[in-house]
Amino acid sequence: FLFDKALSAQTRDPSVWCCLAGHVAEKDIEKALSLLRRSLTLIPTAECLLAVIQLLHSIENRLTQDLSKVVATFLPDSPFPAKTEGTVLSLGSALEMVGLDDSFPAILRQALTQFPDSKPLWLASLSNGAGLSDYESAVAALPEDSDIWREYLIFLSNSNPEKCTEMWREVMKKGFSGTLSALYLQSVFTREGLKGVRDAFKELKSWNSVPECGYQAMLSIEKENSSPGQVFQMYSELVTSYSSLSNWREFLNFCREQLPEKIGDIMWKCKQLYSDSEIAEIL
Repeated sequence: FLFDKALSAQTRDPSVWCCLAGHVAEKDIEKALSLLRRSLTLIPTAECLLAVIQLLHSIENRLTQDLSKVVATFLPDSPFPAKTEGTVLSLGSALEMVGLDDSFPAILRQALTQFPDSKPLWLASLSNGAGLSDYESAVAALPEDSDIWREYLIFLSNSNPEKCTEMWREVMKKGFSGTLSALYLQSVFTREGLKGVRDAFKELKSWNSVPECGYQAMLSIEKENSSPGQVFQMYSELVTSYSSLSNWREFLNFCREQLPEKIGDIMWKCKQLYSDSEIAEIL
């Protein structure tokens, strides 16, 4: 019945073809493979290819050849279009599952012509053997996306450190770059040391409002490389800009361990800001 329905209607529903092929495979694997090939002829889409690969994986024990070799025979010379970016990413996972992940970059390139503003597709593309032109295309497509810039700058730090330094300064002047603060400060510290990163942090504050992650990154650097007095100053800046109970608790614990003479000052400041119950949480 399913066979007659599929052939008579020439259905464009991949699930019908895969269901039919799955039943046929129980008795005749070659006929099942023929049905799957016909489905891709009638439905040349990424969705159909994904369904075919998933079915082949589920009937792997009936195949007479290695699964990856069989799946490879179903891959088109030019990637099929997809209806959604989610299908493309699922197809990538399916190809990886059968050991054909090296086929995915070409599929991603095709998909990005359909979905040029897709952040998930660009990130997937950048993690699949991308070169300089791919990174430049990604930041051109999504010029204010901090995650895309993060990947580009990490790539440049390894391939072109001089250009990376120039790009960091330009990017960090932009309003969207706040979440990159921690990575930026660490990169400056690696290149220029403690004085360089202190100057960079000061400059960063003059460009934009530094997010809490930037203060925390600077604090971590100071903790590992500075005197308790300098760390105390950094904590003071942190709680001035981000006055949370957890930050004050961390500040107080630092003073208990390193500068007990400062505990009274910290407690006095807390009492100006918080209720008795909140102070109890800090303690």
